[in-house]
Amino acid sequence: MPRHFNLVPEPWIPVLYDDGTSGRVGWRDLIAESPRIIDVVTDPPHVYGIVVRLATAMVLRTQGAPLGEQSPKSWRTWGEKALADGVAVASLDAYFEEWGDRFWLLDDEHPFLQDSTIATECDKRASTNKFLFNVASGRNHLWWTKTLDDDAPALPFDIAAMALLAQWGYAAGGGCANRRGVPKAKQAPQRRYSQFIPRGANLFETLLMSCTPAFADAEFAERDVPVWEVDPGATLVPGQMSRLTASTRGFLLFGDADGVVKVVSTWGDNQLSLDFWAADVFMESRVAPKDREILPHRLGMTDAAWREAPAVLAERRDDAERIPPVVLDAQRNPLGSAPAFIKSGVTVVTHFTDATGAVDLGWSRSDLPDLLGTTQEKDRKRYYEIAQFCAFTSDVLPTTQWLITKAGAEGARAVPDGDLFVRHLWSDAEELFYGIVGGLVWSEAALDLLDRIIKRFDVATENVSAPARLLAVLRTQRSLTGQIYKAKKKFNLINEEAEVS
Repeated sequence: MPRHFNLVPEPWIPVLYDDGTSGRVGWRDLIAESPRIIDVVTDPPHVYGIVVRLATAMVLRTQGAPLGEQSPKSWRTWGEKALADGVAVASLDAYFEEWGDRFWLLDDEHPFLQDSTIATECDKRASTNKFLFNVASGRNHLWWTKTLDDDAPALPFDIAAMALLAQWGYAAGGGCANRRGVPKAKQAPQRRYSQFIPRGANLFETLLMSCTPAFADAEFAERDVPVWEVDPGATLVPGQMSRLTASTRGFLLFGDADGVVKVVSTWGDNQLSLDFWAADVFMESRVAPKDREILPHRLGMTDAAWREAPAVLAERRDDAERIPPVVLDAQRNPLGSAPAFIKSGVTVVTHFTDATGAVDLGWSRSDLPDLLGTTQEKDRKRYYEIAQFCAFTSDVLPTTQWLITKAGAEGARAVPDGDLFVRHLWSDAEELFYGIVGGLVWSEAALDLLDRIIKRFDVATENVSAPARLLAVLRTQRSLTGQIYKAKKKFNLINEEAEVS
């Protein structure tokens, strides 16, 4: 199969520039132009996290990072100097000159993030349906109508490249092809998890902050390289660059000059355990209550990323069971003492599945602005405001949701569109959360949210006229009023309400 589409020079990653224009870049220009790139706009949106992971490994490999150093000071010295000097383009170009042959999307020997040996080890090839997250086929999430495999089109190279990143990190739901006659179906590493990525004023700041080392990896530094530098089946050390770029899945794309026409998704030749990612710097971890094992934390479907802010921003952990992402720790971040870190926000990308982990349910990307300075500048009062509001919403909104949608037949009929009602309330809460980040007092925001609950309920039920449904409205309204009173009492808002009014 002839080589097609080298991902280093070819434009395929959508970006936004600081002058308001947009464009597409390859890996080389993504990093070379990162000081003037303010965002990477991927489809699906959660693939942003994979782009950052791979680009971070490239920065570590090309910009003189003190790999193997266990002193946070040496990393801060490097990070602040790199930020001041800008991208070392000559080193970047030298790297791609040496390794550019590993970045072809289609290639018989070393296709990017693929395993060429799959061609002889897997007989079954799938249509491009299998490769796209947002195509309704097989067990993928249904958006519109099912697409028949025989009708699956050839994928343009730029779309296929982005789909490869999505599959590399998250792997579409369902099984995968047998390899060597073995039907393993291990899921990809980021599936079901959230990544908390610091967000600078430009992409270069973001990538430098993402270079936070896991110091326990220092012993592997000499052997730690991105996966595209090793041959299929090679043993990966649990180091910084390996962890950023590895996957448990194996892929191979087939096509011609017109695009990608067939794919194979199977298990990776290098089977990696969950422990390999236990020190992932982007993930919040939890201590398992039974065996005290430290594992990445999964964000549930009913959770909102902004409600995790107190836990992931805590400088001093009040809850010993929760371990914030290392990348948000100012003491360990290469830019932790720089204004760029203090002013940065956080981007959270999450992939959601059902309870089995096999079916795709959705994904999200949330941008939380100007959060790190909340605690890193020792602003304990602002951190308290955020933490209190998050605790309040975690108590009030799930109960409200239950009252509206789960309180039995009569209660469910009280609000004509209970799901819409609940979505609006979560949107209200998120809006108020951003207000608190900007300086709003949490108690005022809490009382505002409680007031919105009642007002939204009145609007949602104003056209209910049937006697039986009117009775259901009154019962649900009484329950809401009681719940609101309990919430005010629990969070000491009754006196606050008098002061505000």
